[in-house]
Formats: sequence, structure tokens, C-alpha cells
Amino acid sequence: MTAALHRCLEATHPSASRIFELPVQGTPKVVIDETGVYWDNVDVTGLDVAFLQGISYENPVVPPELGDIDWSVWRADYIAEQERSSFIYSALCVMERKGVKLINPPAVLVQSFMKFDLLEDLRQAGFNVPQMICTNDPEDARAFSQGRTALWRPTTGRAAWQPFRDKQREALISARRPPVLLAEPIEGPLIRAYVFDGPTLLFLEYSPSDVVPVERLELFRAIECPQAHVELQRLAAAAGFRWAQVLFVLREDRVWIYDVDASPVFDWLPEVFHEQLISSLSKALLGREANLPKALLGEFYPRPMPFLRRMLWDLFTLEYRKYHN
Repeated sequence: MTAALHRCLEATHPSASRIFELPVQGTPKVVIDETGVYWDNVDVTGLDVAFLQGISYENPVVPPELGDIDWSVWRADYIAEQERSSFIYSALCVMERKGVKLINPPAVLVQSFMKFDLLEDLRQAGFNVPQMICTNDPEDARAFSQGRTALWRPTTGRAAWQPFRDKQREALISARRPPVLLAEPIEGPLIRAYVFDGPTLLFLEYSPSDVVPVERLELFRAIECPQAHVELQRLAAAAGFRWAQVLFVLREDRVWIYDVDASPVFDWLPEVFHEQLISSLSKALLGREANLPKALLGEFYPRPMPFLRRMLWDLFTLEYRKYHN
């Protein structure tokens, strides 16, 4: 995504941007002194705007899965990974203090990591957030989902809301397992909005995947959603998000917020919407107005299919036709 955004910026405004490969997960040579922050010998405090992509915040850093290793014993490699994450976070904070406009700043990445806290903060600020709980108690989960199909997702990071049925409750809810988020389902169209510095660049209505008569992937279509513009601008201002994906349900012209992602990934979107977002982002970064072409409105486009899944699709299609002709 970052490379595509850089190419788009160069095509419209040569020399307006620079791209840096910053090996956050590896061992970049980062130096912080009184003059600035030097990342692999590049003074990144000389930038006007830094668009950050692929920097996820983990607190604490999640240890890797290494078989039967006893994590109750302190491990040097795990401590080093924690320190590296903390140092990179500090470097970004110094960049911000020295006047670089970060999209998004570290405080926003931290805020976006713990989803329950973020959504509860939005509720306290007066936004519509569905009723939800964070629990690993089977009785609380049973009481919350009694008489309805609730939704669930992990409590941190980037994840999708999914139906919460009996088999999910039996597999997920236990004092031996981490808590999950449970939420009430609000009836209405599910919409993804991509917001940059206030204005919304793109609204996508979502149609979930289906398996009848044969599997199809998720469908998306661009829509105009004037009922949500003001509410999303207010949300961005209240939470400090400069660039975010907001997942919400629109019911009777009211916006019900299910998630805010401060570092959205959209490579998986249909190509036409991926290209439109890259184009709109490049214009917004240059201070230009990003308008959605009317030709994109209305038509549903399927989510792209990975190569392996395409092979399985073809195989299942052959088997289906073999026995249903």
C-alpha cells in the first residue's frame, strides 16, 4: 500500500514525497539526540508529514508461539522485543514533538489497540455504541447472548466481528482463556468509512459472504452516506484520528459504531476501491479535494480471491457441476 501511495504522489506531484523502508520488526539503526531522530541514517524529523503504515502497537508485546517453552521464566529475547517496541514508540513521540505531523500519532495507535476501552470512551463522549461486554465468564456470556445471536471479536488489535453461537461460547469462554468482546447486533446496512483529517474519502456498504448455492466472497459497493458525514467528523475530532477506518451500522439515520482502526489495511478490497482510496489519499496528503467518481456508485464488486482459495473454488465448482447437472 505504501509503495502504491508513493507512486501516486510522484505521478501527480514529483518530489513531493519520500518513501522509507523502516524495518520496525527487525533491528533498524535508530539514533535519538538533541538534533533529531535518525532512522537508518535518515533524519526523519525533517519531514512535514509522516504517513505511518504497518506499525501495530502491542502492550505488552505478545510472545511468539514456541512449543512447550515455559513463559513464566524471563527470556532475554522477549525482553529485547519489548524494549525494541518501546524504543520505536519513543522515537515516534520525539518526531511528533519536533513538529512532524504523524498520521497517526503514537497515542492514537495505543488508543486503537484496546477496543473495549476505545469504544467505551466513544460511548462516554456521546456516540452511539452498541451494548457490549468484555468477559471470559461463561455465565456472563450466556446471560448477554440469551435470546439473541450476539457478535464477538478479540479484545485487541484488528479483527472481524462474527456471530456468537453456542459452539463459540463453548470454545472461547473460559477462565483459562483471554476475554473476548460481545456486542448486540444492530439491524441495518454495515458500512466501512475511510476518514482522513475529518472528511470521509469513501463509504463502502458490505454484503457478507454466502455459501448458497456455491460459495461467494464478500461484496462491496460505494455509496453516498450524507447522514454519517457530520458524525464521523465529530468522531475523528474527539478521538484524534487523522486516518482511520470506521465500521458502523446505519439505522434510522443514526450511526452505531462497532470499530475504529487507526492503521487500516485495505489491500484486500476490490481493486477498483483500492485504487480509488490510494488516489484519494494522495490528493488529501497534498491538500487537495478528493471526490468520488459517480461511476463507482451502486455496483457491487467481490473481494479479490487469494490464489490458493481460487484453486479450491475451481475444484469445488467442478465437483458441484459434476453432481448437479
